[in-house]
Amino acid sequence: MASKQTYECYVCKRNGFLETRVYLDGKTEDGKTIYKNEDMSAHQHKQKQQSQSLAQQGSTTIVSQSESTQLKVLTARLEYTISLL
Repeated sequence: MASKQTYECYVCKRNGFLETRVYLDGKTEDGKTIYKNEDMSAHQHKQKQQSQSLAQQGSTTIVSQSESTQLKVLTARLEYTISLL
């Protein structure tokens, strides 16, 4: 049975969404709190979309640079090996 009063969702609050109210409905077997929306559906924590997309773009750029660097190193090694022959 869910709590009779609503509480502020601290996870959503940390993510920048103030005043998100939820009911508490006990804990899972691994000790995590179960949150319910006002209509008693399972609560999904709100996430910052902008920071996630920026982080994904940044990691994509780093991977591209890394692959480019690896290709340059491989090319230099091949040229050195050919010059030895």
